[in-house]
Parts: sequence; C-alpha cells; structure tokens
Amino acid sequence: MSNIRESVKFSIFAHQTNIKTVLIIYSMKSFLTIIIFCTALIVLTGCPSETNVSIDDGSWEYPDWVYGKWKIREGSKEVSEYNTYVVKEVEGKLGNVIAYPVDSFGHEKTTGLKRIIFSRVGPQIFVNVCAEGDEVMSDPGYYIYFFNEIAPYEVELIGVKEKKIPFGIDRPNLQAWLLSNMNDKSIYDYENLSAFMKEN
Repeated sequence: MSNIRESVKFSIFAHQTNIKTVLIIYSMKSFLTIIIFCTALIVLTGCPSETNVSIDDGSWEYPDWVYGKWKIREGSKEVSEYNTYVVKEVEGKLGNVIAYPVDSFGHEKTTGLKRIIFSRVGPQIFVNVCAEGDEVMSDPGYYIYFFNEIAPYEVELIGVKEKKIPFGIDRPNLQAWLLSNMNDKSIYDYENLSAFMKEN
C-alpha cells in the first residue's frame, strides 16, 4: 500500500514539475516574442542620426516666434510621452533654446527638458536636439534634424536617417557632410517626421 502511495506522490510531483517546465518555456517564448517585436519596431520606426558633437554651438539667430507653446501635430512621430512643449530662450547662447514638456494638466515639467541648437549650414537650417544637461556629459548624444518652416507658426523636424552619419564624426567633417548632402532627399526620414504647431 505504501508503494502505491509513493507512486501516486511521485506521479503528482512529476506532473507538477512538467507543468512548471511548460510554463517557464512558455514565459521564455513570450518574453522572446516581446523582445523580437520591440527590436522590429525600433528597426521599422528608426531614429535620426546621432552624433557626439553638435553641428556648432548655435549659429542661427532665430525669430521671436520660436518662443512659446508648441503642440505636436496629429499624425506626427511622437518624440516623448508629452505632446506639448513651451520653448524658452537660453540667455547668452545664440541659437539655443530649451523646450519644457507640458503635462495634460498644463503644468510645465522640470524633467525631460530638451535643448535645441539652431545651426545655419549654407542656406539651410538644421537643429540638434539633446536632453538638457547631456551636452556636459563625456559622451553626449545629439540628434540631427532638418528644420522646415512649412507655414506661419508651423514647423517640421525631419530627421537625418539613422547611421547616415558616423557617431564619432568631428564638427568640421559633420558640417562638410551636411553641406555636401543637404539637397539629397534620400538622407531624410520623411516617414518619421515630427511636426509642431504654435498655440496662442
């Protein structure tokens, strides 16, 4: 009788172990599926080219209408969890502004700030966007966009396609590359542009 009990216990234990094994394998497969999906999403959406130097320290004296509240246009690529920013000047820094994210209650946030550096390259305007404070880090990252004014108080930021420019490029070569390639439409990621409209 004891042998039968032991046999039943062993069968139950083995069954439970098999269930746990199946659940672990299923969880690992689900996790792997999520990882693959996220990787595919990144590949499909892409990011603008990122460099460890800005084009310059700011060389375009932007007009005053740049200041104020801007809302991301419907259908644009999301640049963060916020869809509204208040743009303010950086005193004493030509071509530099700070974009403060605004939450759904209309409050300006003190985190998630973006520094935007306007640069004139030949006849065109480009901007570098980085996290505020990142420019003083040992390995800052600057995203490069073409600045396109499409209507009064409506602008587009069109990213230069990812990996078009080497991350470790220096400023003279970055400026030369943009000057040589700015008219080549294939360098721009039009499918993932971010458009903003000025709010009153």
